[in-house]
Amino acid sequence: MGNNKHTMKPEKQKGGRYRFVKVLTIVLSVILGVLLVGGGVMAIGVYRLLNGMQEGPTTTLDAAQQQSLIDAMNEEDQADPEELEGLQEADEIDHTGVKEAESEEGIFNFLLLGLDTRSEEELEKGRTDVNMIVTLDTKNHSIKLTSLMRDILLPIEGHDKNRLNTINVFLGADALVDTVEKYTGIPIEGYVKVNFSCVASIVDILGGVDMELSSGEVYQTNLGVKEQNSADKVNPESSLLKGNGGQYHLNGKQAVAYMRIRHLAGGEFVRTSRQRKVISQVMDDMKDISLSEAMQLVTKITPYMKTNLSSNEIIKYATMLYNLRDAEVEDLNIPVEGAYKSVRYKGMAVFQIDFDKNAEIIQNFIFGDGSLVPKEEGDDE
Repeated sequence: MGNNKHTMKPEKQKGGRYRFVKVLTIVLSVILGVLLVGGGVMAIGVYRLLNGMQEGPTTTLDAAQQQSLIDAMNEEDQADPEELEGLQEADEIDHTGVKEAESEEGIFNFLLLGLDTRSEEELEKGRTDVNMIVTLDTKNHSIKLTSLMRDILLPIEGHDKNRLNTINVFLGADALVDTVEKYTGIPIEGYVKVNFSCVASIVDILGGVDMELSSGEVYQTNLGVKEQNSADKVNPESSLLKGNGGQYHLNGKQAVAYMRIRHLAGGEFVRTSRQRKVISQVMDDMKDISLSEAMQLVTKITPYMKTNLSSNEIIKYATMLYNLRDAEVEDLNIPVEGAYKSVRYKGMAVFQIDFDKNAEIIQNFIFGDGSLVPKEEGDDE
């Protein structure tokens, strides 16, 4: 398989600096810090918050609700005619050759799911914009990030075929974990869902972020702020940026609107660059956070996270992640070059991938020596 020039190429984000991994690292490090130095009362409070992160059984939708979801998503995902020009229709999907990898002691894999939703209630059934296998390798003191493109086409039980990012909508996160295990052969310990909106709370608690914006970015940021104001039922003109570009001090709502910009030159590539700028500044500001601010962060953020890990497991893996805070971060983007093709399916531009080849490379990346991972121009050394 090869990729098609008519469709965007899967993006490789450099240096392992993924926005949701950073958000998760912030949250887990803060939780651990509060538990270690906050005293008994704070520790009890944190445990209660962690218990609130437990995700219950997936809500079952009736046939009418499911069809309504399918119609809405398919309409939203319709590609521009020029984007579909020259693309073939999707073929039958073959995954019979994927073999389960053998686990190794000291290597733990989790599925990190990033949802760009406007409310806590949407966290259960929202689409997953980020689907990433996070590997904590205590054996080799490294962190490995395997990003699975959301536009990967695959069969979904009871729903024909659709994009990877729709599985959480139809069947829930447990089914998404099962699907990733099936198509990659990688054993998954559990999942963590992070609502992108929690970034707003982090930014506000830390006092805002300073960003350089173009006139187009100011305009698009204000559109996003107005949309969120409408959802929050507040003054539509609240928190709007003034001027035509330059240096701005953004609050949480403005920062998230800035990070969500899609309709400017550069598209997805530049959008992820904006996200990394904001998160990088947040990470720098976190170095001087006080204990009271840390507890405030935990209280604000945990409602935007859901997991199937127990509270004790969260503390265990938070400790592990904290001990790996200075570890080398390696990253892999799936599908790899030469193991996918761009196709059309029900009016959507999607990736049809060679699951056998991609799974072999993922397993070599996580449990092997990485010799099968393709080297791309511009990779970080």
